[in-house]
Amino acid sequence: SSGINAEWPLRPGVKNKIDNRDFRHTLGIEQVLREGIEVDRVNEDIEEMIYKQEPLKKVLRLLCIQCIAADGLKPKVLEFYKREIIQSYGYHHLITFDRLEKCGLMYMQEKTPKKSYPILRSTLNLTVSNVNEREPNDIAYVHSGYAPLTVRLVNWMTQRSGLKYLADMVKHLPGPAFNDHQKLSTTQDRLEHSDNHTLVYFLGGCTYAEVSALRFLAQHHPNNATFTIATTKLINGNSLLDTLIEPCGKENIPDFLT
Repeated sequence: SSGINAEWPLRPGVKNKIDNRDFRHTLGIEQVLREGIEVDRVNEDIEEMIYKQEPLKKVLRLLCIQCIAADGLKPKVLEFYKREIIQSYGYHHLITFDRLEKCGLMYMQEKTPKKSYPILRSTLNLTVSNVNEREPNDIAYVHSGYAPLTVRLVNWMTQRSGLKYLADMVKHLPGPAFNDHQKLSTTQDRLEHSDNHTLVYFLGGCTYAEVSALRFLAQHHPNNATFTIATTKLINGNSLLDTLIEPCGKENIPDFLT
């Protein structure tokens, strides 16, 4: 399944984009990866993209998704990708890989993988195969069957029944986590804060998919919750990679090659 309904009313420019063969091929690879099953199946597809010297952002985007879905890349696979990309796109991308590794987007798989993504995918129901498109009732509707992990967490945190499971889920996420509960001192404070309004702040950037999912969640939340979204920047996969990919300029070329 492409995750795109042919019956949706679309502008000509958008329709031409999604009808593009390369776009659908890439989307199919992403859907295989987000299912988190047999992620090595896409190795040959990514390898072929490198040999064809397709846009580097497209290749790195898929590699990062594969890395997260597999809890890291196998040592031989990671070294192979590094070697082929450096040979095909330039030695200066050693710096690119260094940045990706520091950001936690590209890393080597441990001998015993933690399987964090498969656990989160199952526990939080991140992928929904049969989205009701006529009467949508799940945030996965806004992203072709994928529910943004951050918005799933927000949903759980704004429902009391979900709080007791939160600690078990957060331990599978990278980086530190903490929980701080603000106590309301007076009855007046409680009354002023009883509208179930939540501020969701994304440090580092927020995607349009997350914004759409939060809007959808507000419309269908069982507790009539409302959300205010704040972020340091609106981003997508390409704009994020733009900040990490080392450009090829004269300053990066050794004197003996000029």
